[in-house]
Amino acid sequence: MFCSCLLDTATPAPVEPVAAPQPVALAPKSIITYNLALFSASEQTKELKKRTSKNTFMKLSSDEPFDTWKAQLLVRIEKTFSPNMLDISNYEVNFSVARISPSPMAVSSQDKYADMLERIAKRSDLTCTIYVQELQAVTAKVNFQPHMVANG
Repeated sequence: MFCSCLLDTATPAPVEPVAAPQPVALAPKSIITYNLALFSASEQTKELKKRTSKNTFMKLSSDEPFDTWKAQLLVRIEKTFSPNMLDISNYEVNFSVARISPSPMAVSSQDKYADMLERIAKRSDLTCTIYVQELQAVTAKVNFQPHMVANG
């Protein structure tokens, strides 16, 4: 059987552009609840299931810059551990968002913070869990060496 169909090749069929997926945006001034699980350096040596954390939370506006978020996190760390020297580099900070990003992911830069906010925006309750692990016990060391006194 032979089909005698004529195709019009002079005008191509219109192709609709595929739109790139847009990031989910938080409403301005949305309040996010960050549930904090703070682990001291001594907990790191224990088996995973036997580790205990000190838990607290913080509520911040969704439009807070990364530096403000870090500063507020440091306030909670200071209240919990009272370290002699407070420096974010002494802590490993990860986040997880239930059902969206269940495995902990690092929050160590502006880009990763923005990624965290996008994942939180996918939830209706705007909550996130932050895991803070102290890398080592932060203590101030003073080296004292007694001087030898010569008897004359």
